[in-house]
Amino acid sequence: MKDRFSLKDRITLLLSILAPLLSVAASINSELKGNAEHKRTVRGQLTDILSRLISINLENAKVMRDIGQTGSLYAQQVSSILSQQNAFLLDQAMYLSTQIPTLVTTVELNTIATANANAGNLIVAEQFYRRAIDSAPSDNFLALATRSYAAFLFPQRRSEEGREQFRRSIALLKGGDNLVRLTNGVTYQMWGHHDKSGTSWFSLWLRRQRFGFTCH
Repeated sequence: MKDRFSLKDRITLLLSILAPLLSVAASINSELKGNAEHKRTVRGQLTDILSRLISINLENAKVMRDIGQTGSLYAQQVSSILSQQNAFLLDQAMYLSTQIPTLVTTVELNTIATANANAGNLIVAEQFYRRAIDSAPSDNFLALATRSYAAFLFPQRRSEEGREQFRRSIALLKGGDNLVRLTNGVTYQMWGHHDKSGTSWFSLWLRRQRFGFTCH
């Protein structure tokens, strides 16, 4: 039997079938590109806001030092304004972090946590400290995030929890290379600053580094 469809008819039929599929594929590709561009934009905005947050917190720390030394009314007013700026930027940072949860780094989550702690938002701060710990991509980042959480706990009068977190941070890094020695050394110093019993741990750590003693 002679084929009723010519080559032209077959091509036309094939195109009519493929056209909707190609349209869907093009729409998906366009949407994916749009999402990627949106994430890059949000990523850039978050980086900028966190940088400004760090600057404001550093400036406020200097102002608070001046208040402690001089009791200046002007310094108190400046501190109040900086605190308002901190709160505004912090709200933006937390919102942006929810838009790209998989792209926010451990360090950035820790920065948001610290800014919340400085602002007195202790419940939210703890949530972000824990998120920073959970997101750590390596033992080094995990040790740093755990150390920050430990330092947060002591002012809340949760000293035993803080000690445990400092212990965990120290236990995460093994070996005698310079990075491990430096990181654990700073951790012992922070522990000693927050907890008087930590100073003895720091002394033991120094002896271990110098003479090979083991800390227990």
